[in-house]
Amino acid sequence: MMQFMIQFKFGPDNFKALVQRPENRTDIVRRGVESFGGRLHSLHFAYGKYDGVLMAEFPDSESCTAFLMMVASKGGVTGFATTVLLDPEEVRRSLQRAAETSTDYRPAATTAA
Repeated sequence: MMQFMIQFKFGPDNFKALVQRPENRTDIVRRGVESFGGRLHSLHFAYGKYDGVLMAEFPDSESCTAFLMMVASKGGVTGFATTVLLDPEEVRRSLQRAAETSTDYRPAATTAA
C-alpha cells in the first residue's frame, strides 16, 4: 500500500454548513477512503494555507486519485496538495538501486554568458 499526506482547502459553503451543523467528519472520510480500497490513518484540521490534512494508505496512486476526484466532484473542497510518503526502508532500497544502476545520464551543461 502507498501512503499519502493529503492537504485540503474548504470552500466557504462547506464552512457555513459545518458551523450550522457541527459534526466530526472522520467517519464519513474514513468510509470514502475505504470505498477506494484505502485506509485512513488520521484526519486533522489546521491553520494556514490548508484547512486540514489526512494521512491515508491506498493500494496505488490511481486509487488515491480516484478518491480525490470523487471528493472534488461533490463540491466543498476547493483544492488539494497530495504528497506520496516513502518509508525509510523503501528509500534505502532506492538509494541502493541508484548506486548500482549503470546509466549515461548527466546534467545539462552550463555555460558562462
